[in-house]
Amino acid sequence: VHKLPAGHTLTLNLSDSSSRIDRCWQYLPAPDADLAARPSAELAEQLLSLLDAAVARRLVADVPVGAFLSGGIDSSTIAALAIAQLGADRLKTFSIAFADSDFDESPYARHLADQIGAAHRVESCSTQDLYDALPE
Repeated sequence: VHKLPAGHTLTLNLSDSSSRIDRCWQYLPAPDADLAARPSAELAEQLLSLLDAAVARRLVADVPVGAFLSGGIDSSTIAALAIAQLGADRLKTFSIAFADSDFDESPYARHLADQIGAAHRVESCSTQDLYDALPE
């Protein structure tokens, strides 16, 4: 098992066993020199449009779609946009609960799932579970 570089995808060709690694995104500074002069509402609408399109591209599937939900701003935004596009009955959300409250974000995830109407599942994970999952 090998790790892909960040921001890359792996495409396997099953007919000839070849593979290809491609960059799937690249940060490019905004070419718009007068970005600061644009109204905040316009920028917010543009950001929402870009995020919505990015989520839509990743929801194309012939199998059920799920999303990991931590309760933070990133996963919350993605889940809310996905629910708006798919409907609550077509997106399942998942989170992990930790016994140590310093690391457990599951209450936030549960709250957000309730707010957006997602079918949500929480799995508990202990320190021992993590050790057991590591190879010898």
